[in-house]
Amino acid sequence: MERPRLILASADPEELAELRELLADAPVELVDPGPELAAALEAPAGGDYAARAGRRARACAEAGGERALALCAGIEVYALDLQPGALTEAFQAGRPAAERCGALLDRLAATPPGQRIAVGRAAAALAAPGESPAVSSSIIECEIPAEPRGDGGHSLDAVTQLVSGSTLAELPDAERHRLGHRGKAVRPLLRRLG
Repeated sequence: MERPRLILASADPEELAELRELLADAPVELVDPGPELAAALEAPAGGDYAARAGRRARACAEAGGERALALCAGIEVYALDLQPGALTEAFQAGRPAAERCGALLDRLAATPPGQRIAVGRAAAALAAPGESPAVSSSIIECEIPAEPRGDGGHSLDAVTQLVSGSTLAELPDAERHRLGHRGKAVRPLLRRLG
């Protein structure tokens, strides 16, 4: 029996790889978006995490004619007035993760340890053509360390330190997916994929 297809609504190769890991056990055929969905993958203007993920999932579902899943994740640093927030994907866009982490640390250079409190937020959206998206959101408490640590994950994971003291980038993949904001946002949508 042929499994239903699910478009992974992302243009970021690292995010696509993580979505494939998060959805590895889902009863669907995971499909990377092709060039014909490029316009649907453009970062939506404005809105919070849920709105941005929902618009991208819906645009891909309508353009591709089948279900699509999108993710919007970011980090909100209190000392930076909750920036970069829902626009984390645009923060230092196009630069390697190490440079993005360095740029965030540069902005916090005058902020002492203990005052680099942050939260990681994420929203995942699952949409079918002609339907409103189902959205799941998550939040984790974290802090920005003095320097990047770890080789795993992507984006700002090397400077997203959990309460346990480990950064997301230091965790094994399975632990990062279980404890991280992106995995926590995607997991509740898995039951809708059957």
